[in-house]
Amino acid sequence: MRLKKILDPVISVSSIYTLYDLNLKKDYMFYGETHHFYEINIVLSGSVGLTIDDKLFELKKGQAFIIKPDCFHKNWVIGQEEARLFVITFDIQTFSVSIPDNAVYSISNSDLPYVGRILQEGLPWINSEAKSTPLATPHMLKNLIECLIISMLRQSHEASVFTSTSGDIFYRAVHFMNSNIKENITIDQIARYSNTSVANLKKVFKKFTGNGAIHHFNALKLEYSKELLKSEIPICEVAVLLSFSSQNHYAQSFKKAFGITPSKFKASIN
Repeated sequence: MRLKKILDPVISVSSIYTLYDLNLKKDYMFYGETHHFYEINIVLSGSVGLTIDDKLFELKKGQAFIIKPDCFHKNWVIGQEEARLFVITFDIQTFSVSIPDNAVYSISNSDLPYVGRILQEGLPWINSEAKSTPLATPHMLKNLIECLIISMLRQSHEASVFTSTSGDIFYRAVHFMNSNIKENITIDQIARYSNTSVANLKKVFKKFTGNGAIHHFNALKLEYSKELLKSEIPICEVAVLLSFSSQNHYAQSFKKAFGITPSKFKASIN
C-alpha cells in the first residue's frame, strides 16, 4: 500500500500587482520607493544598479534580487549600454522559508522558461490587453512565480553581496546629493564627503552611471522637481527652491530630460 504524500505549500503567492518588461535607456534612473509587498528584479540584458536601504548592488545579465516589503529601493542603468529589466510585484500568503538578506541570484537556463511563460501569459492578462485569456491564467501565473522563487532559493550560494570601494564611494556621494538636493554643491564637496579625490569620483560615476557626478546630481534634482510640481508650488518657486539659476534654465533642463515642459507636466497631473 502506497503512503499518501501531503502537499504542504512552502510558498503561496496570494496576489500579483504588476508585471513589467522594461527596456531601459543608458541614462535611466528611478528615484526610489517603498511598498508593503514583495518585488523581484531580473536583469535580462545590460547591468542595473540597485540600492536596498543603505546597501548597494550591481546586477548583471542573468542576475536577480528579491526585494522584501517596506525596503526603500531605487535602481538605475550602469554604464553606457541599455538594459532590460523584468519586474514582478506580489504578495505571499504562506511563506515557511526565509529569504536571505542581500542575496543576488543567478537565473539559470532552467529558470528562463518560467520567466518566458510569466511574460507570455502575464503581460496581456495584467494589462487587460487580451479579450480572452487561456484557462486558469491567474492560477498558472501563481504557480510559475512560486516555481521561480523556489528555484532561486534552492541555490547553494545564498548571498552574493556587492561590496567594493567604488560602490561605497558611489553610495556616499548619492546620499550626500539627496541630503542637499535643494542646494548648489560642488564636485569638490561631493568628493570630500565621499572620502575620495575628484579624479576618482569621476571614474566611479562613469562606471555606475556613464555620466559625471554633477550631471547625476542635476538629474536627481529634476526627478525630485516632479514631486514638487505635483503640489501647489508654482513653477517659478520650484526653480528657486532647487537653486536653478533661473526659471528658464530649469524649464530647459526639464524639457531636455523628460521631453516635456514643467508647465505641461504640471497641467497633465492636475
